[in-house]
Amino acid sequence: MKTIVAFGLVCLILGGAVAVADGFDRVKIRLARSGCHYFEFYSIIESDIFDEVDTASGTAYIAPDGRYSISVADEHYVYDLKNMYTYSETSGQVIIEKIEGTGSVGEEIAFILRLDETYKTESSATQDTYRLMRIDSTATAYPDSLYIVIDTVADELKQMEYLDINEELNRIVFLKYLYEEPCDTNRFHLEYPDSAEVIRL
Repeated sequence: MKTIVAFGLVCLILGGAVAVADGFDRVKIRLARSGCHYFEFYSIIESDIFDEVDTASGTAYIAPDGRYSISVADEHYVYDLKNMYTYSETSGQVIIEKIEGTGSVGEEIAFILRLDETYKTESSATQDTYRLMRIDSTATAYPDSLYIVIDTVADELKQMEYLDINEELNRIVFLKYLYEEPCDTNRFHLEYPDSAEVIRL
């Protein structure tokens, strides 16, 4: 999940900073719309300890209420506000976990749609790059800080960068973005072969 979780970059002169903030505001307004957001992306994880770079392509379909359907390489994750489904094509296992409460697992993914609720913009290094710091300092699954690059022409996310709990550099490069209204509820149903081993937690 660490490759999905989360998504960051930003202080020029005053006039430049204002222009940048306006562009970022437009991006956040688009992300806060009530329909579903579809992303195609590359997930890149760099490990200094093992001196390696792990790259995988993925897709994400995220609803504003916290539901999501995410695939990264051969791993598939679906959250429908009641259960968390994880399917690994490699292991042939499906893990189904009942989520109690209001759906905090979904919030860990859907926060990208409501960046202002979780982060404050600290600074802008360029006209398209922002540094975000987490507002709540208590322990959560969110990164403490993010660097976000936006496409200033299309008003879309371009790249997000952060350190995960293992101090590995995670980079999400957004390749394609689509907005759907209304959401396709069929996307929040995990499909897997009958031969898969199902484990319920």
